[in-house]
Amino acid sequence: RHSATPSRAPPAMASAHQQLPADAEPYAGLDYMATAMHTLASVDPRYASTVAAAATLEAPIALHDLRDRAKAELLRFRAFRSVVAAGRGAPKWVELPADDVDLSLHVAAVSVPTRADVAARVGAAMAEVWDPSRPLWRLELVRVAEDPSRPVAVAYMNHVVADGAGILRAFLALFDSEGAP
Repeated sequence: RHSATPSRAPPAMASAHQQLPADAEPYAGLDYMATAMHTLASVDPRYASTVAAAATLEAPIALHDLRDRAKAELLRFRAFRSVVAAGRGAPKWVELPADDVDLSLHVAAVSVPTRADVAARVGAAMAEVWDPSRPLWRLELVRVAEDPSRPVAVAYMNHVVADGAGILRAFLALFDSEGAP
């Protein structure tokens, strides 16, 4: 049985849960779970929920090609163009025109010395706090100094954008379709 405030929840989780509007309607903005996750993360960043997918690419790709691909494949979906607007009441999704999404903030290249450093980079990136004024996803092209011919592509999304299956579908749209880099 669920109660409105779990009795064994850490204090930050309990207080965040209490901040949820009692009359929150599904998709009157964010649905109930998305509202809960957003509220929890704003109270305590340890409760942020990020999902990720990574793959070693067979050949290097240019950053601008990855940005072009993200624009073509991801920005056609509103979840990749929407930001969280918090104010009075429940947070709400605000959809942006595709041209208003600054891909330089969402698709970046980073470098690490060795393949072993990729996991540490992904772990650190998954712990970063999301800026709700931007769409809640990003891609990284991780260049590995010891093996520059095989970069790693990593997609990160807040769980309110996609679950594990959703991030895999988005990742496949970027790399497993005709015209993929």
